[in-house]
Amino acid sequence: MIERQENPSPASTTHFTTNWEQVPTPDGRPVAVEITLAAPASRSAESPRRNPLNIGIAIDRSGSMSGPKLRAACDSAAGLLDGLADGERLAAIAFESEVTDVCASTHLDAVVRDAIRPRLTSLEPGGCTALFDGFVRAAQLVAEGGNANDADAWVIVLSDGMGNRGLVDPAAMRVHASVLAERGVRTISIGIGADYQATQLEALATGGRGEFHHASEPNQIVEIVLGELNALRSTAASDLRVGLSVSGTHRWLLLGGHATQQGDVGESRIDRLRDGGTARVIALLWPSTAATAGRGSVSWVGCDGTRSTTEVAINASRAPAGRDVALALRAARLWQAHIVARAFEMNERGEYAAAGEFVGAERARLAGYVLGLPGADEILAGLDHVAVHARREGRTIGKREAYAWSRKALSGKADLRQNAPASVTEALFLDRPDDAT
Repeated sequence: MIERQENPSPASTTHFTTNWEQVPTPDGRPVAVEITLAAPASRSAESPRRNPLNIGIAIDRSGSMSGPKLRAACDSAAGLLDGLADGERLAAIAFESEVTDVCASTHLDAVVRDAIRPRLTSLEPGGCTALFDGFVRAAQLVAEGGNANDADAWVIVLSDGMGNRGLVDPAAMRVHASVLAERGVRTISIGIGADYQATQLEALATGGRGEFHHASEPNQIVEIVLGELNALRSTAASDLRVGLSVSGTHRWLLLGGHATQQGDVGESRIDRLRDGGTARVIALLWPSTAATAGRGSVSWVGCDGTRSTTEVAINASRAPAGRDVALALRAARLWQAHIVARAFEMNERGEYAAAGEFVGAERARLAGYVLGLPGADEILAGLDHVAVHARREGRTIGKREAYAWSRKALSGKADLRQNAPASVTEALFLDRPDDAT
């Protein structure tokens, strides 16, 4: 079944469709319902007005950043300085044991760039990692730079370590980032190397309605920061939310974006959709009756700051009798990414045995779903590798790359790095040979 927006608002650029994998039957296998959100490619003469950018960058200059990592972080800040347009704003802070203002939120022009550049490129390494304090100070400078309604305001956090000064609890960090996002300042975080605490940086990005990135090598920091600058300039819609309630199921799983569930109700949030971009949210339903159905809403914020909302009814009246194999395969790959993300989040918390058991249980469920699908063996083999690595202690590049891959797969976004792994197996095989299976 396909459902489309009937009356999109004039400011709206986003359309959606819903499709069933096939008619649901209570035979033990789940059935997928896919909601696709799409933004048309921009035409310059018709593009809606976009607010100017107001960006704050928080640079980790703790001792572990010494050398190429800190130089690359400084280069990425200089890239922002050159990439932002005249009249747009940049603020910068550096953090180690203490937080240092590099520059307040400043309207940029040629004279200002010449004055700021030496401060951005001459940072020296220091002591510990006051991650949260650095994030908050950068957000404060951004907020002081102007009304959130008049600019597209972001904080970009770069760190290679674990926050060990000030607030360090990821759940509390998420709450604070969420409050700032409600006030119009959102967050992008970039973890560098293998030793950062992914749950802290992911919490800042997810709570801050932004995106989490990973950089294995120093040169990738610049790729990500400048890639994000280009992405922010082509944003068609932000803060996309798909809310669903389901009936006629004994189990269900919401996949895609940042998904949360409680009982029969769930919501998935996607931070941004680029011009011409597509995002997908999939609900996997385990039917208890043939009358499986759902209701929900789709909403987003357009370039003019206006939120549009439309209701959607999900019923199987026009679901295909035969299986839509392409849709089922997309659901299987999202399910795989969900398992990978959860497993390495558990591993990060030290729950090694539980992580392995979780992968095993979910793999068994997924195996029944992918039976007969092309690529099924590859999907399941990837999870076999994940199970081995998720049980092991230690932070490795392979684990970091696998987690980053899963987050990109769930958000439907391409990695901004040129040489990013294309699969979870490829990511895990970046570790030493004795760490691979």
